[in-house]
Amino acid sequence: MFVRECAHIRHLDLRRRSFAAGISEPSSFHTLERLRVHWGEKRAERGRSDDSIYFVQEHLKTAFEASVVWVALYQRLGCKSLLFPTADQIAKLPNKGRVGMLKGMKKFLTFATAALIWLGAVPAWSQTATFTDPNPVVLTVGKEKVTKSEFEMLYNEVLKTMQPQQRAGMQGPEGKRQLAEQLAELKAMAQEARANKLDEQPEVKSQIAMRLDQLLASTYYQQLGNNIKVDDAAVKSYYDEHKGEYEQVTARHILIRFKDSPAPLREGQKERSDAEALAKAKEVRAAIVKGGDFAEIAKKDSDDSGSGVNGGTLGAFGHGSMVKPFEDAAFSMKVNEVSEPIKTQFGYHIIQVQEHTNKTMAEARPEIEAKIRPDMAQKAVDAIRDKAGITYDKDYFGR
Repeated sequence: MFVRECAHIRHLDLRRRSFAAGISEPSSFHTLERLRVHWGEKRAERGRSDDSIYFVQEHLKTAFEASVVWVALYQRLGCKSLLFPTADQIAKLPNKGRVGMLKGMKKFLTFATAALIWLGAVPAWSQTATFTDPNPVVLTVGKEKVTKSEFEMLYNEVLKTMQPQQRAGMQGPEGKRQLAEQLAELKAMAQEARANKLDEQPEVKSQIAMRLDQLLASTYYQQLGNNIKVDDAAVKSYYDEHKGEYEQVTARHILIRFKDSPAPLREGQKERSDAEALAKAKEVRAAIVKGGDFAEIAKKDSDDSGSGVNGGTLGAFGHGSMVKPFEDAAFSMKVNEVSEPIKTQFGYHIIQVQEHTNKTMAEARPEIEAKIRPDMAQKAVDAIRDKAGITYDKDYFGR
């Protein structure tokens, strides 16, 4: 209520009311100035730097100004106290002054009461309240100051550019101190360079402008990529054209290695020639076709030490995950079919496909968006370049 009332009386309104009542402006505002000096002296006596008194003074400024006008009115009417004037005294005023007084009496009571309440509360409040700057200066280099928020922003950007191991070493107070020391040295050197007017040299100006352009262009390109909305039509078009990329098979295999294979030789096993390895692979396949347990045979005979102990299981994989001869065979096979020996650089493989699956468009969408966003961003860059109106000096650049 008090704040709303104060809002209705501003500097110009007080001037109008003063002149309407026949009060000279200097005396009114001179009194207000004395009040301000009084509160300034009170602050100095406390020896405090807090702004509690100032805070209240600013919020009660209108109340003080209104009080000054009323005091001057009473003095003009001959009132000896701060009681409201009598009807006879009001009648002595000019018409405008009389109306202004009657309208303002109620507001003055509100202002005066609120002012007394606030001013009575200030001494205790000003001694107990603690004001903490939410964004303090954490680094000073000469006349240049770095606030907490500015340093935190730089610190987080630096962490983003680091590898995980480096990032771990930079986190915590020690990492922040290390960055602060580097930043302080950088700023000190830059200040000295400016003092020597290096920033005014043409070649330095040119480099500064180029690096600024690079930063702006790079940042804007990132925003383009992040803000591009990939619509359903673009996703569907890409998915239909590359559906094979989202096909997966679940398979298992048995490897029979030959000499010079990258696959390690099992303990106690003798090297096999190519022909010997092929013969062994055919033997293994025949056993499976006759009803042998694929998993048990894999544990016994497979030279793939990783999958062999798990019955030859490879899990699900997509295109590009396996060497090409193996991939071509696996994706062309029917479920539960047992392949003929497939030769790769590792040896001969007996493959059995257990399942064919395809990622749905919804499942593949994140991958699709990641692939087409750069292309869409580049199209936006091309449009910006075309709009810029670029010309090249043919005599200098040729063509």
